[in-house]
Amino acid sequence: MSSVLAEKREMVAVVTLNRPAKLNALDYPTIDRLLGLFDELEADDALRAVILTGAGDRSVRALTSRASRRASGRARLRRR
Repeated sequence: MSSVLAEKREMVAVVTLNRPAKLNALDYPTIDRLLGLFDELEADDALRAVILTGAGDRSVRALTSRASRRASGRARLRRR
């Protein structure tokens, strides 16, 4: 199952984060997929808008999860 779904509806692309069990938190593989998808969508001159939404009925997060940062070795430095 893909963590990012996309469909085009005439002049609008709908991009859905598909990680409802993780409240659609962004992990690095999902970010990589989004960046590639946005590059593809940007090249489509017929598109006029992109809607970013999340699967499930609980939440959409804009931050990465702590677990994904630890797993990738990209944990942020703490402020002092």
